[in-house]
Amino acid sequence: MEENGRNGNSSKPVGLPKRVNNFGFFSETAWTMEGARVAAQVRLRHLDRGGRKDPDTEELLKRTKALEDFVDGKLKSYVLEHPTAKWWRRIQGMKLATIAKVIGEIENFGRYYKKGDLMIPNFVTRVTEVDEEGTEWIWVEGIERLQTPSALRFFAGLTPNQKREAGVLLDFNLNLKVAAYRLFQYSILFGGGKYFEFYQNYKSRKRSELELAGVKINPTPRGRFCPKCAVEMKVPKDTRFCPTCNTKLALKNEPEGILFLGHLDAMARRKAIVLFLDHLWLVWREALGLPVTRPYVLTHPEVCGEHTTYISPWDMVDLSEGEMAFQKKEEPVSS
Repeated sequence: MEENGRNGNSSKPVGLPKRVNNFGFFSETAWTMEGARVAAQVRLRHLDRGGRKDPDTEELLKRTKALEDFVDGKLKSYVLEHPTAKWWRRIQGMKLATIAKVIGEIENFGRYYKKGDLMIPNFVTRVTEVDEEGTEWIWVEGIERLQTPSALRFFAGLTPNQKREAGVLLDFNLNLKVAAYRLFQYSILFGGGKYFEFYQNYKSRKRSELELAGVKINPTPRGRFCPKCAVEMKVPKDTRFCPTCNTKLALKNEPEGILFLGHLDAMARRKAIVLFLDHLWLVWREALGLPVTRPYVLTHPEVCGEHTTYISPWDMVDLSEGEMAFQKKEEPVSS
């Protein structure tokens, strides 16, 4: 996501430490530790295929795992004290490790702006700080910068046409996107609560709508697909061109009028993740007393038509306050 102000201000304060709290710092560190651990694991697997071993890499993996466990443990303790905990702890199946990394990436999104910068929200009234060059700066927290739910969706890479492209700088936070999809996979999907029901209902409703419109829902091809022959090709994984017509093969390609099941499932997953992030944004900002916007379906009924049902964050909780997950009698760090 673009860090520079719209007024062309791209400089940073000289001598002022970034005011990100422990939560944001440990979140960033957690991704570094995860990357180091995965790199060591991959190297050891490659060595093992050649019948070799490396004691130094094995020791690195051991130490990296221990450090990663320490950092993750800190994240779990921080997230339990977060202003949003009273809400997400009532969602069935929620995992501390996944929700901590989602919230942590937003905590780590804070930055300094020069005094008078148009990007500073009008409700931010912190005392200015002066750097070593005498320039005045104002710190803006991550959740303060994200002034609408759509801003958070964009930051998470969940708006249409946001994708990774070779040689193109990302306009979203990849770590947050990964964390959000992990949250769906390990918390929502396995939890079986109301967000899971929302995912299932949307998937079923969307399928009915598509089939009514004449779209055929087909199983996702497992192999390579030739767009010219419009058939799945049973060829070795490293085959790049169709043996019949010499067209470059794709992993999958949807002919006109056909939607693959995997595509439909991805649409439903994204819808559930977006709903969760919208709710997280609302609960968080309300807990801090920050301004919130009214839902689009309520402010633009003429655009939304029949789709004007507003789902509150508190409509989606599965547990009562007394049943809230991660009570003090439990050991949260080991969950």
